[in-house]
Amino acid sequence: MRIEAVLIVRDEADCLEACLSAIKDVVDDIIIVDTGSIDDTRSIAKRFTKHVHTFAWCDDFAAARNAALEYCSADWVLQVDADEVLKRSPSEARAIVETFVETNPANAIGVVSIESLTEAAGAESVATTQVARLFRPDTYLYEGAIHEQLSPKGERGPTVDSGLRFAHSGYAGDAATRRAKARRNIPLLREAMVESPDAAYFPYQLGKAYFSIGFHSAAASAMEKAHTLHTASSPLERSVVIDLYTTWAYSLVSLGHIDKAVRVLEDADVSDSPDYAFARGYTFLMQGTLDRAEAEFLHARGFEVSKEIVSGVAKNRAAYHLGLIEEGKENLDAALEWYATALRECPTDKAAMKRIAAWPAEYDHAIPRSVIEIADWQMFVDIVREAAKSSDAIASYWRMLGVI
Repeated sequence: MRIEAVLIVRDEADCLEACLSAIKDVVDDIIIVDTGSIDDTRSIAKRFTKHVHTFAWCDDFAAARNAALEYCSADWVLQVDADEVLKRSPSEARAIVETFVETNPANAIGVVSIESLTEAAGAESVATTQVARLFRPDTYLYEGAIHEQLSPKGERGPTVDSGLRFAHSGYAGDAATRRAKARRNIPLLREAMVESPDAAYFPYQLGKAYFSIGFHSAAASAMEKAHTLHTASSPLERSVVIDLYTTWAYSLVSLGHIDKAVRVLEDADVSDSPDYAFARGYTFLMQGTLDRAEAEFLHARGFEVSKEIVSGVAKNRAAYHLGLIEEGKENLDAALEWYATALRECPTDKAAMKRIAAWPAEYDHAIPRSVIEIADWQMFVDIVREAAKSSDAIASYWRMLGVI
């Protein structure tokens, strides 16, 4: 059994080496198709493989991926993007792939977990999505100019979790990078919507593209269209449905349409989800309905972390918002305990640290030393120093405790 990694690339010099270094000892060979790089992408690629080819870009991701598959000679391929880094050791990953191949039929599709930085409820988090990436090249090809999907050449096989995980940096970085990706994707998504007017998936992805650059009005409009098509004729996968409704709600909150955001989530059909419960808690909190917000955040914390799409919604992020609710009720000890819980579950929770750092400017209420010692210390010190610039009370309090 031979396995090849397959990538299409363009101007990926900043991230390609990390990607290829992580997979080079997992696969038997690497196939790279360049679609027009003007940086050092091709020279970096040639350090890892002799199979570096070119493809004239034609605004069609499926065409480029299918062209790459034509160069493959292995039994199975692992499709990887240049801005992804495998999170398993090479030996572990190879064993996972071999087990998948040995225990599944030849027409099976292996999905991998992609962990991407995202923003939800005003905070940066990590979102995990499942993407089809491991398959036989003689059994599947790609369809769709953008957000391309695998299409079977014969009978479609089962979709199975492969166990592989990748960290994705494609939606991280500065605003200019996100805008550049959106400028590339938005016209292709609009064209796809014209070609497939009844498909809910493309307006959903269009909404995600607009949301990533803060165009919340356009994002909400696209998500509403996706919702209409999803409920009428084009049902989406459950994880996509959850993301659709929660992203739509967050966009509406950003626009100040809080009551509509509440209604969107009340009408959704994805109640068995921590992301959904968290989003409902957030919209109720923004509405000022504290008791309902508290109930939803507590409900979110009742789920297993494995059910999260956005990391922390079942743990530290829900705890932080429960702290805000207790502050609103003037239960300061309870608020501090929730912030401490958030930090116990995630010592780098910036939101909780910022609330604790700003505490002395708002309350004459001592903060137990045990609360701050839970946090990532250097990160907390940096946050306190920044907060102290705007408040003598903050500076004085934390100097007294020896933090700054």
